[in-house]
Amino acid sequence: MHVGAAITFNGLQGRSAAEVPRIARLVEDSGLDSLWAPEHIVTFEAYKPNFPYTSDGVPPFNLHEGKEECLTVLAAAAAVTSKIRLGTCVLILPQRNPVILAKQLISIDNLSGGRLTLGVGVGWAEEEFEAVSVPFDRRGARADEYIRAMRALWSAEEISTFEGEFVTLHGAVMLPKPVQLSRIPIMVGGQSMRALRRAAALGDVWLCGPVALDALWAEMRRADGACEALGRDPRTLRRNYMTYARGDELIRVIEGARERGVDELLGIVGVSGDDRSLSQGIEEIAAAVAAVRESESAGARTG
Repeated sequence: MHVGAAITFNGLQGRSAAEVPRIARLVEDSGLDSLWAPEHIVTFEAYKPNFPYTSDGVPPFNLHEGKEECLTVLAAAAAVTSKIRLGTCVLILPQRNPVILAKQLISIDNLSGGRLTLGVGVGWAEEEFEAVSVPFDRRGARADEYIRAMRALWSAEEISTFEGEFVTLHGAVMLPKPVQLSRIPIMVGGQSMRALRRAAALGDVWLCGPVALDALWAEMRRADGACEALGRDPRTLRRNYMTYARGDELIRVIEGARERGVDELLGIVGVSGDDRSLSQGIEEIAAAVAAVRESESAGARTG
């Protein structure tokens, strides 16, 4: 099982972007497998209680701490690393122009030598959609079509044609093509039935949000069911899982996620005005991975 870090560069006004190269190198040097960048273009002082991962529907982050733009973060990280995978976790796809986004992703994929994964979600905050002048309604249908349109632009065919409700392309030429020709992997986040169906129909990876470890098995079985309903072999859909766990709890979560068949665990790391907290979070994840591997090696020696 791979382990990566989902990193929020925030709370460091005027300095957080400059921290990206150092942190990206730290992730790679620590032996982790990937770096993931989240997205919120704009936040608001108050939201409707729609956040899906808290009991009261209120988002857990400080709304007065901005976040660096995720694609800019990944481009900077790509320039100073050579091994780790780079991904969005998650980009709010319906808020983006898919043709412009397809081009940006090609550039990052080429810059990284084919190490990019596009993690997408449909978003939960109506306020943010209003701010970028995109309808909140039917955002799922919009996201599905955007995925198909971008894949048409990424395909080996030099001339792309696509006809949809939201995107129309006639004789479009988008060059160069990505290193991962036509298959920049797409990770679909979410546990709603619509998200699971989207992952099964269009995704290469499914991302389970930070649910309790005890609930993970049931969520993975639901993902299996979504694949089977579409006639897809569930084994062809990779499973990623996010967690806020740290210390001994993270060791337990890594072991439990591996036992449940998770392909990659993403440890969530945030920073709140202190450069050291971000480095420490990465080092804690790396230490937990090392502890699990040492335990496995010890068991193999005595087994």
